[in-house]
Amino acid sequence: MKFVMKYDKKFQEENNTSEFNWLWKFITKRNVNSILKLSLSLDETLDILPDNISKLTNLHSLNLNMSNVKVLPESIGELRFLRKLELKKTLISTLPSSIGNLEKLNILDLNNSMIKDLPETIVNLKNLTYLDLSYSQITELPQNIGDLINLKFLDLRGTKISVLPESIGALTELTFLGITNTNINELPYSIVNLKHLSRLDLGHMNISKLPENVGELYNLKSLNLSFTKIQSLPNSIMNLKKLEFLSLHSTPISLLPDVIYELPIKILILTNLKLETISSKILDLNLPFLDKYSWHITHGIYLEDTEIAEFDVKVFSYPREEIKTFFVELEKNRIFLNEARTIFVGNGSVGKSTIINQMITNKYADKLPETRGIQLKTLNLKGDFTIRFWDFGGQAIMHSMHRFFLSQRCLYVLVLDGRKDENPEDWLDLISQYGYGCPVLIVMNKTDESPNADIDMRKVRRDYIKKFRWLDYCRISCKYGKGFNEFKDLFFLGLETLELSKKTFPKSWNNIRNKLLSMPGNYINEAQYKKYCCDNGILNEYAQNVLLSWMNDLGICFSYQGNSGIIEDTKVLRPEWVINGVYKILMAPESENCHGFLSNDIIRQILERENDVNDRYHNIERDFVVEMMRKFKLSYTIGSSEFIPMLAQISEPELPDLNNPIRFELAFNHCLSESVLHQFIVEMKADVQEHLTWRYGTFLHSIDNSNGVVRFYKNRHIIEIITSGNTNYLSQLRNKILKLINNLNIQVKEYIYYNVKNKEAKLELGRLLKMFRHNKVTDYADDIEEDVNICDVLSYITPIEVINALKKQYDNKKISDSNDSMAKDILFMTSEIKNQLSDLNLCVQMITNNANACIDLCKKIQASEKYRDNSQLNQILIELLEEMQQNNQRKKGEKLLDFLTLADTIASLANNIPSIAISLAQLMGNFSI
Repeated sequence: MKFVMKYDKKFQEENNTSEFNWLWKFITKRNVNSILKLSLSLDETLDILPDNISKLTNLHSLNLNMSNVKVLPESIGELRFLRKLELKKTLISTLPSSIGNLEKLNILDLNNSMIKDLPETIVNLKNLTYLDLSYSQITELPQNIGDLINLKFLDLRGTKISVLPESIGALTELTFLGITNTNINELPYSIVNLKHLSRLDLGHMNISKLPENVGELYNLKSLNLSFTKIQSLPNSIMNLKKLEFLSLHSTPISLLPDVIYELPIKILILTNLKLETISSKILDLNLPFLDKYSWHITHGIYLEDTEIAEFDVKVFSYPREEIKTFFVELEKNRIFLNEARTIFVGNGSVGKSTIINQMITNKYADKLPETRGIQLKTLNLKGDFTIRFWDFGGQAIMHSMHRFFLSQRCLYVLVLDGRKDENPEDWLDLISQYGYGCPVLIVMNKTDESPNADIDMRKVRRDYIKKFRWLDYCRISCKYGKGFNEFKDLFFLGLETLELSKKTFPKSWNNIRNKLLSMPGNYINEAQYKKYCCDNGILNEYAQNVLLSWMNDLGICFSYQGNSGIIEDTKVLRPEWVINGVYKILMAPESENCHGFLSNDIIRQILERENDVNDRYHNIERDFVVEMMRKFKLSYTIGSSEFIPMLAQISEPELPDLNNPIRFELAFNHCLSESVLHQFIVEMKADVQEHLTWRYGTFLHSIDNSNGVVRFYKNRHIIEIITSGNTNYLSQLRNKILKLINNLNIQVKEYIYYNVKNKEAKLELGRLLKMFRHNKVTDYADDIEEDVNICDVLSYITPIEVINALKKQYDNKKISDSNDSMAKDILFMTSEIKNQLSDLNLCVQMITNNANACIDLCKKIQASEKYRDNSQLNQILIELLEEMQQNNQRKKGEKLLDFLTLADTIASLANNIPSIAISLAQLMGNFSI
């Protein structure tokens, strides 16, 4: 009988052999002809193979991976039937010349070994198909490496090899060639002879040019050029008719040849590039445009951190039809945008308005009136370049309003008061969350009154420079003009980083922009807007709506699309008119000590006053402002009143005690905006107990009698959740908060407080999930000095049935240790499904099995008792099922998103119905877009 032989520690102990000769004795006491496989992997007792290894004449496989073996004996060459030799992560630095005698050897694995060179006899291995030298110490290949005529896999990644021999072209059976992270800076001409090559990995190299005839690699499916110095792609690339993967990440390529859009590409990586333009032909690939959070999707185009000189890359974040419309209009006639937006932020009385006024008039104005709400001003420069200044009032309660106007396409000017020794961190945190990657100029004003006022700019740069495109600082005194010229120089330097002067815009769209900027009133109705469009040749209604959404994003206007039931006719409004209407309400005397409640009558009286921000808001205008507050998640209706969380009492009220509470904590790396908590309160309005709500928290009571407390702690760096009753309530509250911060540039760590024998342990959720992924069932808790059961802790968030189902699914997929998809699925299933389905309308066809799985899931949810009485949800489900069964691609995508939004969190539903949760887990495993 033939068998596999592994290191036998019991045999070593029974025969009292030393760590050096146990293998020799083992071999001599066995029928050596019966041993086909010998595995000494991870054996720490052996550093030399005995010469009599040659007695294993029928040995097919020898595995020394991660052992302490340092030398192979010459007798290794006598193993004439050896087909597989694995030396991964060993200390072996040379191979004996007798290695060339292993004529039947198919696989030689030297990955991460200490091998420095290969013997010339290596080329005798005519049957070798797999040679892995990746991350070894080898510096060169034998010149006649091409003699390995049957080689199919050659991995040289991470080595110090600087030259590929010309004979490499003789490896005509090669399907994989990996030379990433090597010192090679030029490919031999003969590489084009590798007609069977399907994957060529050239990333992280100094190579600056591809062979002109690279298109002769007809079978190439994957080409990785990331982090190379290649500046252009040869035209012959059009011949790669099987190419499915192309990465140009972080290369100096500035122009993409149109021929790549004719290839069968499934994944196109165009991240971190500076491109002159992108052709509309990119749409011919019929792929979704994705971001860095979508790497789990199997196909698409990635444009993260890429800049396009001709137009704004944000074009590709819109639905496909809108992108098409943009290109159609752009091709008709284009014009330079020549416009920049700057947002001035800071606390009250720091001098924001004074600085803006001095920029526009070149004069200092003393005692300007306090900015209430928001003021918009413009400065026209030579060359028809326009700067738009957005000046926010500094009242603390208005800070929550900033998030509606912060973006990544403008210059931020943060103004500090030199008299108060202010620190910029809180403001920089806010800007980084909503305007990540933008330029920021910090200005210390009023230094004439406090000459020594300053900030630790070295620390600020260290903490924030990676979050912003550009970051600088100056000290000024507007009153005496000190430092103001330096400020202006830095201001325009910051504008240059936006590169907006190079952006183009469809001329017809630009005409509409100018019309909207010169609106005689505060808003126009739909008929007026459509007339503007028709007068400029934009007749298609869809194109009109696309344009309106773009004007909204540019900050030109605030557009309301949809029927609120209050104002059907109003279409386009000045943004300051909306925000200042909200300001009137928030800053009115009646809002003080109102504990968040304002009756409809009081709101009407506030908005109809003439002696405040803006003129009076009449009838329909008043209703519209209140409706916008609800749309912005600033308030909701209770009876004849409006409840506004940011106006709730500051002090925490006395809260009811919770029975057997579960405590959870989300800790953020930066200060979080109060608006997140206020949005959370509005979204959880069905459970919120308004009389137990304060500025920094709320008490909740659900329909199933679960209770919860959510509160801010420690300068808004921590959100605490405490729940009692149904353990699934914690999952629902947690997922709601995570959904609200999903698009913010902020990192979070999560902790569960776990009680054992009246002792409490603070356990990091990420660590538990990682251990669980590695099949660990317990973790040691320092706080209580004993082990805790990981599944018991995770069951606070998700039912154990769901955890086990997902674990089994992911184990079957054999996902790598670095993959965190399982954690996301367990803890935030709704977001994962939204990510996968949000681009559903971009698909040509949904796989039938996936559609059926989704239909089955929706039917289960529809039958669920929890949602049976929700007529609106049921109606959407019915419509969704109809669209799926009719395979109406666009509409089923829209309906599915409507359903997910209304159902709030599928994870919450799943927690109550494990069978649905398991179906959901299976659906996520099968669904691909």
